[in-house]
Amino acid sequence: MTENHPDESNRTVDSEEQSFEQPHTSRRNFMIGAGTAAGMMGSGYAARERLREAIPDEPANGGKVRHFDVHAVEIDIVYNAFGVHQPNGAMYVLKEKKDEVRKASGEIPGRAFDDIEDTHDIDHSIHQDCDGDHDHEDDCDCHEKRDREKPSGVDTSVIQPLVIRANVGDVIEIEFHNDLDRRASIHQTALPYDLQDSDGMSVGFNEDTTVAPGESITYRWFASNTGTHFFYDGANQAYDSADEPPQKANLLSRSLFGAAVVYEQGVTWTDPKTGGELNSGVRADIHDPEVLETSYREFVTFYHTPEGIEPDIDFPDGDTPQTTHAINYRSDQTGVRVNDECPDCDLEEFFYSSWTNGDPGGGDNVYETYKGDPIKFSVVGASVEDNHVHHLHQHRWKEIPQRTDADTIDSQTVGLGATSSARTRLRPGITTIRRRPPRRNAPTAGTPTRRGRSSSTTTSRVSTR
Repeated sequence: MTENHPDESNRTVDSEEQSFEQPHTSRRNFMIGAGTAAGMMGSGYAARERLREAIPDEPANGGKVRHFDVHAVEIDIVYNAFGVHQPNGAMYVLKEKKDEVRKASGEIPGRAFDDIEDTHDIDHSIHQDCDGDHDHEDDCDCHEKRDREKPSGVDTSVIQPLVIRANVGDVIEIEFHNDLDRRASIHQTALPYDLQDSDGMSVGFNEDTTVAPGESITYRWFASNTGTHFFYDGANQAYDSADEPPQKANLLSRSLFGAAVVYEQGVTWTDPKTGGELNSGVRADIHDPEVLETSYREFVTFYHTPEGIEPDIDFPDGDTPQTTHAINYRSDQTGVRVNDECPDCDLEEFFYSSWTNGDPGGGDNVYETYKGDPIKFSVVGASVEDNHVHHLHQHRWKEIPQRTDADTIDSQTVGLGATSSARTRLRPGITTIRRRPPRRNAPTAGTPTRRGRSSSTTTSRVSTR
């Protein structure tokens, strides 16, 4: 028996507000894009036969087998420069990066100090007092009033969701190793596979394809259609009904998830820093010489709600617990950015300021590009319960792809497993990617307001040179 999980939420979108013409770049091709979601295949015997045919044993149409050696490991994920962390976190990592990830476990992110000599000798503790009676940022350095942790100099950017890539027609072969203390798996939600050997679940009379601690299994997915295809742990589905709390029982809430991005044949990808081969990463340079006739920068952003965060964080000006919302294992909560000693830090010009609070995620949530570069955001929902709203300041895109008469939007809601892609070009300067609060909780559709009302906002940043 086989099954296909069509991903109907993948979309490529257009923008009508910016001028994108540059030499060797096709604006129309890039903005329309080539990604098309697979449609539902119907039901009954004929549908089952079509599903079987959609899962060949070998690559098709010039594709190849892409092999990935993936481990599920326990990791202490530190979400920002203030030391907020998830000590019981878990993540998928390629075998060749496992040692780097273990080395970065529990380390404070702080890339802002990479270019400074003797990083270990920098005193990040704060001694300047804020009198609470000031009108300008210079009167009170709210950044300096926080008890910021001292970064170790270890590259913490390796702690990120696993993103692997393939072309249409490829077979994605995952050799999965469970290094955790409980059963685990990888369950693909949007590409076809054989249920009996690659489901990553234990359901009904199907074979149990979850993995015991210390054991391994091989999954095979067929890259049938372009788009961003979410995967996560399928061995621990219980959340509130589990015998243990979610921060122990549910591996998705412990941050065990990732995605496979599939492109048309002929598309290649490289490391945006070195220009060399790239096996995984949330950042990539994509080269499409045939369909889009250009190269572009791709940023895959996962919106999620991690459980088991320490220390406990309260809303500003109160003792109500604050939920942590994150982007790619990083989060900057209002509970740590706003406090009584700096009463104006809830204002937008201070709350989002790197001068005030340091770069988002200690610098790991900064996505660098050059002025005029074509970019694509692949937005992925990875929260068990919450929907999240992706919002890119100062930029918009079409609500319906390939429709010039469609509404132009600046935000997109994603739930668990949903993906959406937006293609645009960045204007000069620095813009903020933001997880907006749901509309029902915000008086102005997610616009930052006074203390305690913008507390579910999570930020990352795109830096344009």
